[in-house]
Amino acid sequence: MKPLIATGMFAFLLAIQPFLSQTMYTSGAQIAILNGAVFQCNGGFHINSSSQITNDGTLYVTRFSSPTLAGTIKIDNNSLLSGTGSYHIEQDWINNATFSGSSSTVELYGDLEQFITSDNGTITTFNNLQLVGVGTGINRRKSLLNVNSNVSPNGFLSLGDRELYTGTNTLTIENTDPASVQNSSIFGNEGFVSSLIPGNLIRNTNSQDSYLFPVGSSDGTLRYRPVHIAPNSSSNQEFAVRFNNYNSDNDGYLVASHENSISQANTLFYHSIERLSGTSSSDIQIDYIPANDGNWNSLADWHSALAMWRAIGITSSLSASNYASISKISWDFSNNTKEYILTNLIDNIVIPSGFTPNGDGTNDQWDLLNLDQQYPENEVRIFNRWGELLFEHNSSKNDPYSDNPWDGKFQGEQMPVGSYYYIINLNDTDKTVKNGVISIIKK
Repeated sequence: MKPLIATGMFAFLLAIQPFLSQTMYTSGAQIAILNGAVFQCNGGFHINSSSQITNDGTLYVTRFSSPTLAGTIKIDNNSLLSGTGSYHIEQDWINNATFSGSSSTVELYGDLEQFITSDNGTITTFNNLQLVGVGTGINRRKSLLNVNSNVSPNGFLSLGDRELYTGTNTLTIENTDPASVQNSSIFGNEGFVSSLIPGNLIRNTNSQDSYLFPVGSSDGTLRYRPVHIAPNSSSNQEFAVRFNNYNSDNDGYLVASHENSISQANTLFYHSIERLSGTSSSDIQIDYIPANDGNWNSLADWHSALAMWRAIGITSSLSASNYASISKISWDFSNNTKEYILTNLIDNIVIPSGFTPNGDGTNDQWDLLNLDQQYPENEVRIFNRWGELLFEHNSSKNDPYSDNPWDGKFQGEQMPVGSYYYIINLNDTDKTVKNGVISIIKK
């Protein structure tokens, strides 16, 4: 069937009967879909030859036919597509000219893989971009093909339970609202952005709230492992995140190459996290699934000059429902690295068997070396032989045990020489508890 060709000027005021089994082709046409109107094209919609299409209503482009562009909207040859309406596209988005998103919404709803692409490198900036559908496997994807894409400063990205595959391209969210990226929170059915080197999900920030980077991958084992970044200032900054769903050895970051404080590193995946602009430090959090990924207690970054994974200092771990997380507070990105991996630190906590709180300035407190560095949310309790609680400290990143170690006193009174009992809850993912006897020694 020949395509339906439109020339001249049309204004659609009311709901319109669909164009059946045809490609809607415009050549220099001016078409206005007014507010309240519904325009349905059961085939492709090829906007060509300096056409100007204004959509303030609702435009459907479906695959209810078999032309070359079935379900696809294509903007060509100096044409302009603009307006504040909604677009519901069942197949591909091909932009070779100008799309002015205004306050519009583009919904990609097909059940086959859909592409956002261009034949000449034109980057589409969407306002609201919404992904829906029921396709599985590769047909769950809405993919950037040979082109980057943006979401506008006032727009939102709604992933639902779909995968937005950028490949080696980038998707930039220009809207600095932390809530401008949303996805399904149903465990095992979360929507996510996947990328290959050098592709990324990029977000602009200007607040101290937490920004979700819902990254994952369906290449090989399906994994959703998001990153959260909370800048420590409200200055304008830009961050890029990618989830690398394979052993870091494949990219030259050898898992076995790490500093001595690290006992092991994750062989399943690693993350790329980069501050592209700005100078403020940020809190970073990486989520993982202990049941599938193993248990971890720290993070390391790849130090290029040393060619090894290096622990990034005090981190904290948290378990919640199916996910656990490792967090680094006030990370300043000063190493200029962007590769991060889940690790376990060697347990080298030093627990002295005794101390001499006699006020001579030596060994007056029960100091626990490396405790706060490895387990910043530790809990320390001291009891006498009758089980009476003499000392308790619940540590946090801002109130570590090292700032308030036990000085051998209870209610201001010095405890006598003798044996006392300690319980240290590390609050790690394995719920490790250390206990034993501590002695106050006369000197």
